[in-house]
Amino acid sequence: MGKDKARSWLGGNPKVPAGTPWPRNSKGVPLQFIAQVACEDFPAALWNGLGPRTGSLLLFANVFDLDRISQKEEVQVVQVDSTGPEMEPPDDCPVSRHAMLIGSPRGETIEHPGVPKLWRKWPVDFISHDYEDIGDPTKKPHPFQRGAEEIYGAPVSDRRITSQDFGLEQPLTWRGALYVVESILDAVGTPEKFKRDFVGMKSGLLDDPPEPDQQGFNAEFERRRKANPNLADGDWSAWGAARVALKSAMKAERRTGWLERARPALVRNIDVWKQLYVSEVQDLDAKRHTLDDTQISHKQFMLNHRAESVKRMEQDLLYLDDLMKSYPGTEGEKSLSAEFKELGEAYLESGTRMIQKLSDLRACMLDRDLDSPLSLEDWTDITRIWEDVAGLVWQKHDGKLAQKVEQKFHVGRFIEPAISEDLLDLYTGDNLADIQLGHARVVDIEASVRSLGRGARHQIGGQLIPVQSELRHDPSRVLLFQISTDRSLGWSWGDNGNLYVTMSKEDLKSKRFQNVQAWLECH
Repeated sequence: MGKDKARSWLGGNPKVPAGTPWPRNSKGVPLQFIAQVACEDFPAALWNGLGPRTGSLLLFANVFDLDRISQKEEVQVVQVDSTGPEMEPPDDCPVSRHAMLIGSPRGETIEHPGVPKLWRKWPVDFISHDYEDIGDPTKKPHPFQRGAEEIYGAPVSDRRITSQDFGLEQPLTWRGALYVVESILDAVGTPEKFKRDFVGMKSGLLDDPPEPDQQGFNAEFERRRKANPNLADGDWSAWGAARVALKSAMKAERRTGWLERARPALVRNIDVWKQLYVSEVQDLDAKRHTLDDTQISHKQFMLNHRAESVKRMEQDLLYLDDLMKSYPGTEGEKSLSAEFKELGEAYLESGTRMIQKLSDLRACMLDRDLDSPLSLEDWTDITRIWEDVAGLVWQKHDGKLAQKVEQKFHVGRFIEPAISEDLLDLYTGDNLADIQLGHARVVDIEASVRSLGRGARHQIGGQLIPVQSELRHDPSRVLLFQISTDRSLGWSWGDNGNLYVTMSKEDLKSKRFQNVQAWLECH
């Protein structure tokens, strides 16, 4: 069934009578549209015949604040007597297309021109699901675990939809390319954010001298902290600001002499780890007769770890000696520190240029037909923008104090999901998927999206399927919706969880859908 002729669907936009208001929570924040189901297609036995059998039920939820999903008005069910024109989300509805993916920021309301505000539309059919008699009246019945092959009557693949599976190294459309550009700009943000995340100590890149003796730094910090009235134990009034100021002052002081302090600090660490190794060998020899094989194996593993760590630090010491020979004395340290800054700033400048070029490119993309094919030549021109973010930098690398390496801006983590989104957009976009994707790709995509993952599935009525614990069944309530994490739609309810929406039988009988209750259960 084509998506435009579907009577029930997930994602996309609702079709309701003109003038129907878009649901909002008590703070006036618009909810996101999740599903629309045709009541006339409900099985006769659903909810023992209770509830509507004409019109449609619509489900909305606030996906930007999943921690409050159980609070009233954060999930709403709306009944309409008939369908109507497709209703676009209101202007103040944030882009939720990627908001539910694990690791994405919650509550982000940044506009993303060219990116659909809501999820792709996915037509659905109803499949009745029987329950097995487990022979124990004290326990609730369980649904038969029908496999996806049986449900669909077609092959199922557990493979994810990835570029490797389809032999793709680039998106197929300009919209897919826009997803890449949007993802990079979201991650990089401003030049300040680029410096914080991709230059400086957070990323391992050095644009300032490192602290080679963190133990000595901490000890000195504690000494000064105790001598500072604003940092005395129990005095929190100015503790935060004073602590930051003290750390900054100490870092400024220690920008000189850092290379000279590096060797004794590393030698001290090697001695400590050697002593620990000897002590733990003696402890194992003394207790070996009281330990079982598993305990002995664990202790031996830890000893091997100690020995490997000492060996690595001794290699780091040899590297440090060579580094100090290349940059001898005070002038050598000054020269090395200046090189940190020079190369770090050059890399930062290349990142700043990338941000500006990607911003300009995004503006140009929005003037194009985003559904048009993306040529190899156009993609090559786009990739040059981030390939120019490269160069020699000093980096805290593999435990070494500082090492000069070739640094590049890696975009694989942005391209891979963009290609998957592009493929699924084309697959669900219209009835021309075979032409746009090719028959073989369509077959592979269909096999992948039939996967039921960990056994979770979207459900109306019956017994809800818990994610972790055995949720208690309340016989006075019925399950309106169970919406599962769905990689094809881009939904993740918490960490691979489910959204449950229930209501009392009396409220269902009277169609009082304002009284629904909702909650999440996830891993």
